[in-house]
Amino acid sequence: MKGWKDVPEKVFGPPLKGGSVGVEISPELLGVGYIIGPRIAAIMCAGGVLAYLLLIRSSSSSATRSRSARAGAKLIHDMSPNQIRGAYVLYIGAGAVAAGGVVSLAKALPMIWRSLREASRDTALRAARRPGAPIRTFP
Repeated sequence: MKGWKDVPEKVFGPPLKGGSVGVEISPELLGVGYIIGPRIAAIMCAGGVLAYLLLIRSSSSSATRSRSARAGAKLIHDMSPNQIRGAYVLYIGAGAVAAGGVVSLAKALPMIWRSLREASRDTALRAARRPGAPIRTFP
């Protein structure tokens, strides 16, 4: 029914030129926030604050006058906070998520390996068992 704006936003002027604060209040994201819990939601919120108030602001400061990596794109200095987010900061966040996944997988590999080894042993034991022999149970 469009009772409110999906992404209310405030873009700051000097001295925080280039910084902005916004919140996405869609029911889907609120539901995901409830599912992941307050700790992870707070970490994700801190990442958003870091992105919008530090990364975007520092990349759009008056000292940064470099061109974007895409041919024909406008100067970073002339981009809005949302344009900088879409062109640069979004990929930093995606890289952080991917790196977190790789680290989590590396931490879980020993447990995965032990589980596979134990499962293969159990299968080998069952295959070697004689018909009619009692089944051993492990505590």
